[in-house]
Amino acid sequence: MAIRGHGGLAVVIALLALLAAPALPGTAGGRVLAHAQLVASSPGAGDRLDEAPVELRLVFSEPLESQATSVDLADAEGTALLERGGEIDPADPFALVVSGDELPELADGVYTVTWRTLSAADGHPAEGFFSFALGTDAALPATQGGMTHTDAEPIDLASRWLTYLGLLLAVGVPLSVAVVLRRPMAAETARALSADLTTLPSVDFGIGVSAGPVFAGNIGAENRYEYTVIGDPVNEAARLTETAKTVPGKVAANACLLERASPEETARWEVHTEVVLRGRSEATRVAIPLRA
Repeated sequence: MAIRGHGGLAVVIALLALLAAPALPGTAGGRVLAHAQLVASSPGAGDRLDEAPVELRLVFSEPLESQATSVDLADAEGTALLERGGEIDPADPFALVVSGDELPELADGVYTVTWRTLSAADGHPAEGFFSFALGTDAALPATQGGMTHTDAEPIDLASRWLTYLGLLLAVGVPLSVAVVLRRPMAAETARALSADLTTLPSVDFGIGVSAGPVFAGNIGAENRYEYTVIGDPVNEAARLTETAKTVPGKVAANACLLERASPEETARWEVHTEVVLRGRSEATRVAIPLRA
């Protein structure tokens, strides 16, 4: 088994939704949504090469959308050598490649690759960069790589989830979904999703929210990867969906999430109860959104 991924702190929102009417037998859905993140590249960030590379290869955590994925290449002075270049490798939908005539001849110096992606799995955009050096005299910058996410607004994320629900629940498919977000927008997204789901007729749902360290990446054989997120917050968020279906608003968050939220967002929540979640020995403080 092969693993490609990375660890870090994140917020996980789990959604369990199903039609009040009976579902079709034998149908179920499950998905983890996240940004298409750069997990490897050749050359790598901070690499110093003796010879010019014959290709630039960037490998991401999710399959890529060809119409919205590309790279730029610039020299140390910021002069553009390549703009909106690269093609998705036909043999690997996770890889973006610049090679052949598309790759310009490179002299000794420092070069910066700027990449942008759109995940074919969930439509999330992301951008980032990395630098590499050619030759022994070129001085690499102090920051040799980084990534910035172009996050959607919470209401946009809620709308995207509603689209999934409309497609799947319309034919009676119970849906279980987890999404990984950066902390500042997680609580607001959960509230927005709850508000929109309550407008759908005949849909029962529960939303659980947890935070903590997770591992996100592709797990499987080299010829078949599946993107997944592993960690205690994933399990806790899923178990909180059971509690959520019994509380007002049908959103249940581990109250520790509010310690990381803005004062404005914290003021929109209250600690509602304590529950011992399935598989746990200690009680978890559960926070819910305040009702208008």
